[in-house]
Amino acid sequence: IDRVTFTWPDGTTALHDVSGAFGAGRTGLVGRNGSGKSTLLALVAGALAPASGTISTTGTVDLLPQRLTLRTDRRVADVLGVAAPLDAVRAIAAGDASPHLFDAVGDEWDVEARAAAALDEAGLPPGILDRRIGQLSGGEAVLAALVGVRLRAAPIALLDEPTNNLDRDARERVYELVRRWRGALIVVSHDTTLLDLMDDTAELYGSALSTFGGPYSQWREALDA
Repeated sequence: IDRVTFTWPDGTTALHDVSGAFGAGRTGLVGRNGSGKSTLLALVAGALAPASGTISTTGTVDLLPQRLTLRTDRRVADVLGVAAPLDAVRAIAAGDASPHLFDAVGDEWDVEARAAAALDEAGLPPGILDRRIGQLSGGEAVLAALVGVRLRAAPIALLDEPTNNLDRDARERVYELVRRWRGALIVVSHDTTLLDLMDDTAELYGSALSTFGGPYSQWREALDA
């Protein structure tokens, strides 16, 4: 992130001349409310464009936003990003040999087994694949969206307040997923238990983005000292 500035349409400046870098491990991004943490994630993901400055990433980016806007009529398979190959495999197994189905499957003949394993890891039943998002609890919907990020396996994943409004059990499932995460992960959160699972802590304060080599509790001790 090199000298990035972002201004909202009403003229409000959310970020001004911010520079910094995130590593390949798990980083907790902290800062005061309104400091621009969510805006920074959206900029890194390409959901917003900076007014000036540049952002470069080594690989694609997947963002789980703070406010999920999941259509309630979509299946969990759609949210996971596996609907096309899953439906094609099922159609072929039922006897349909149309060439476009084989194109849709590609190399993903084990898609249902992989999706079921990922759901199980998050504490969700395999049969949930064909359920509609509107049939799930809020916690189940968040976990399903998080599983989708895992399955898409982008080199860089961004999670914005993933444990907000989750009950204790759902939070524990999120913690376990984060412990096993592969690839670069940046998490914005006020959940100190989650932040203590991070390798590094980055603070966005004013125009400065500074990184500390350790989880939240160690960063807090160093800051207090």
